[in-house]
This record gives sequence, C-alpha cells and structure tokens, in this order.
Amino acid sequence: TLAVKESVGELGSDVPVRALFDRVSATLMQAGAILRGEVDEILFMAMPTEDLLKQLESVILEGDVENTRLRAKALVQKQVENGEIVLISAVRMSHEAVVRALIEAGADLDKAEDDGRTPLYFAVQEGHEAVVWALIEAGADVNKAGHNGSKPLSVSIKPVVNVAQGGHAAISHVLRAAGAV
Repeated sequence: TLAVKESVGELGSDVPVRALFDRVSATLMQAGAILRGEVDEILFMAMPTEDLLKQLESVILEGDVENTRLRAKALVQKQVENGEIVLISAVRMSHEAVVRALIEAGADLDKAEDDGRTPLYFAVQEGHEAVVWALIEAGADVNKAGHNGSKPLSVSIKPVVNVAQGGHAAISHVLRAAGAV
C-alpha cells in the first residue's frame, strides 16, 4: 500500500497514470491483495486539499454520514502526514458543515500556520460567524495569539477590518461571551 501511495502523487482523474492506477488497483482488489478502503485512502491522500474539501461538502449535503466520516478522517490524516492545516482551508472557504465534520474527525482546533494564525483567527478575520461558533463550541482557544501578538478579539474589533469586511460586532460579542480578552 505504501509503495502505491508514494507512486500516485497528486493526480487528477484526467491524468493517464490515474487510469493505470485504477486498473492496477482493481486487479489487486480482485486478487484480495488490497481492500477498497485502502484504494480510497490512497486516492484521498493524492488529491489536492481543495478538491477533497469540495467532495466532503458534497457528501455532507447528500446526507451520506458514512462517506462524510471517511472523507473527513482522510483529510485529517492528510494534515497529519503532510503538515497541511486542512481546517484552516475549510475555514477560509467558509464551509461550516465541513469545519464541523473535520472537528468531529479529530482536526486540531488550535493548530496554527507558521505566523501563528489559527483556524479561529481566520474565521474571525474573514467574518464567518457560523464557523466562529462551530470552533468555539468545539473548544478552540479564543485567546491564542499569533506571532505578532494579535488575538481573534482584536482582529474582530479593528476599525479597518470592520469597514473593509462589513463589520464583525456580532463576532466580537461571541468571542467575549466565550471568555476572549
């Protein structure tokens, strides 16, 4: 399985190598050498994160609970293996349901980018109130500061941010109610 994972890389379905992978994996599954779940995991890990997030959103909207859990788990695993912060990607895309699925799958709520900004920081900065609620309800640290010392509450009340992005007064109230200082 590991050799197949390493050989796939990031492949779209239009890449000829992907067709070869599909044929080889089908043969291996028929022979009992690999399970369907392992093939799916390999493909999930090879797909770009944005595509995986969109697929996760689709299965959520379809109400496919089992597939939602599988895809969310794969995304969280991709984060662990690649150091990529998939929760921040979902937050920045304002996908509340996807954020909740990733949280349920074990995504690290407070894992920060290199500059110290967390998923909550991005949700506040971009004015995604429903996502802010989801992160706070799950236990995100409302007082975790980025490397520049800026905290989510200070981002929510900056006049420049408020004018540029339509105001975040409601988010400021949510943060304060959750204990932000």
